[in-house]
Amino acid sequence: MGFDLTSAQLLKILEPQKGEYSDSFLKTKQLKPSHLGLGGIPPQADGLAGIATREIIRSHVISFALIRRLRFGKGAEGDAAIRVLVMATLLNAMARSDSELYLRANCHLAEASAPVVRLDRRQGDTLELAAITIQQADLLLEQAYGIASGYGVEWQGTTLHVTGNPTVFGAAADGDGN
Repeated sequence: MGFDLTSAQLLKILEPQKGEYSDSFLKTKQLKPSHLGLGGIPPQADGLAGIATREIIRSHVISFALIRRLRFGKGAEGDAAIRVLVMATLLNAMARSDSELYLRANCHLAEASAPVVRLDRRQGDTLELAAITIQQADLLLEQAYGIASGYGVEWQGTTLHVTGNPTVFGAAADGDGN
């Protein structure tokens, strides 16, 4: 849960990221691992176990009015096809977000009820819908891309390879001195 790092090691970790920090932060005399987002709060058996809230609400909002404003220079049908692709991408991200209860590290949630999906319609009317599954979202995204590709959309994709910082790996400890 912690990191045993020297000041020199912390500065080495900070070096590639220093453009992301303010000048006043960079002049900090006593840099700590937590200043760089390293470390965690170890679990405790007493007290509130780190949670002090009655309710956590996760919500997603998609504005159809905003999506309708998007233009891509592909004519009415092409722009509509690309807007559907944008919407399908957002729905896919929502389905994947809702498929897990991860809020942040070491914070495990228990749902009080099934997710509610509500479409706000005109004049205060609403429509309850079944939540989209990942499989449905994947199919929708595939179909939307198939149509949008006819209007010049190319989905090339990239692979992001991440290599962890060996200094951080070597300094990690589980809180028991291990």
